Amino acid sequence: MIKIIIFLLLYVPLESIAADDEEVKVSIAQYRGGRDAAISYTFDDGLLEQYTLVFPELEKRNIKATFAVNGGWMGCISAKKVCMSWEQARKMAQAGHEITNHGWMHKNLTKLVGEERRFEIQHNDTVIFEQTGIFPRTYFYPGNRKNEEAIACASVDRVGTRIRQIDIGSRRNARWLTQWTDSLIANRLWGVGMTHGIVTGYDAFPDPQVFWNHLDEVNCRRDRLWVTTFREVAAYMAERENLVLDIKRTSGKITVTFHFTMDKELFDMPLTLLLEDLPDQCAVTVLQDGRNLPVNLCRRGMVVDFSPWGGPVEISYACLLYTSPSPRDRTR
Repeated sequence: MIKIIIFLLLYVPLESIAADDEEVKVSIAQYRGGRDAAISYTFDDGLLEQYTLVFPELEKRNIKATFAVNGGWMGCISAKKVCMSWEQARKMAQAGHEITNHGWMHKNLTKLVGEERRFEIQHNDTVIFEQTGIFPRTYFYPGNRKNEEAIACASVDRVGTRIRQIDIGSRRNARWLTQWTDSLIANRLWGVGMTHGIVTGYDAFPDPQVFWNHLDEVNCRRDRLWVTTFREVAAYMAERENLVLDIKRTSGKITVTFHFTMDKELFDMPLTLLLEDLPDQCAVTVLQDGRNLPVNLCRRGMVVDFSPWGGPVEISYACLLYTSPSPRDRTR
């Protein structure tokens, strides 16, 4: 009997039909891969612990973070702080972490004018580029002190600056960290976590294991959380806000053309197209510039990463319906 059932299933014919084009929603996903929220972990002042303790723990979990350094402090050893070396920062940059600008000597930009402010920002840019080979495209305000003029100066030739962040260091426990993550997902937010020391110094954790456990928790939710550097999320969100879609529909096909005027050297992040309300059992093919783009499932539908600098994205889809076998098929 089992053999007969399998035999009949193999001969059930399939019929391919096009889905209703007007029902399929096409948009740019709020976050890469159609995830519900984003997290960027940021570490200020270039402390040695960030290299010796944080870097290995992040690498174990394949999490990339952002380290904001003060060039004038690199390699510093004092009673108040011990900072990483440029060689150590370079290793982190080569591993895919972001090394960004936190001011040359951690000076308050709101108190600086003219050449002094330019030096504090731009000299640090230059040295970071010379030491790591990657030009910093974000800026973190020393002491989080900023005003409109400081923001305007620090934002030149950047994808973004850190305007808002939340302390995830010494004042937080495991319960708070879990609630923070839950809140980001529930409210579809980008969380920018910030800390300094790990076991010593300002903002250090009473027990760093609390933070490592939190990273494990977040790592298990990567299907819903986009965990990456500050630069990547800032660039993605700016591109998403500035991209205009021109959508044309024909039977079983949608062509999406992009109108995009941003600086390609600054904004080079792939974006994610979100396809919603596709009928079940749909076969989807996506092409851009003659290349097949991988299509994946997310909680809200199907997603595909594309280049906003490329040509139109062509989405073809057909739905497979089972039809009843004819009398002749049943007798085979």
